[in-house]
Amino acid sequence: MLSQDNIDKKAREIDSYLQDAASETAFSTPFDLFEPELQKKIRKAKKDGVTDIKGWLADEIYSDVNFLRDMAGDQIHDACMSLGIKYSSKEFNLTFVRIACSLSENKHPSLKQACKMLIGERGVEYKNIKDDPRSTVDILDKEF
Repeated sequence: MLSQDNIDKKAREIDSYLQDAASETAFSTPFDLFEPELQKKIRKAKKDGVTDIKGWLADEIYSDVNFLRDMAGDQIHDACMSLGIKYSSKEFNLTFVRIACSLSENKHPSLKQACKMLIGERGVEYKNIKDDPRSTVDILDKEF
């Protein structure tokens, strides 16, 4: 089992990746490939005088819960697999949830919400494992 320091390190790496992915998406995606709702927001931001539209767009993308849930889920999954943890094992689910809990400690509300969704999708009630070690027992006792 990974130490909490290693879990926190993985979470910081994933957060950094998410920020980079949001920026890269904002700076490299052609306007017409964005969803119509986001295109409307971009037009409105320009009309409202936003001068750094790409920076503004990166912030908007990083605030999108679905973007974060999808990207964070993939990154946490890949982190667990890279550790050689068998996908269908309880250890995989425990590690996944522990990384998601650590990542949710970021102060960004959208990232917190995305992590709570990921944890819920694993069939686990959200708990901060650092503060509530009983939650590791709940995860280990759950059949996957």
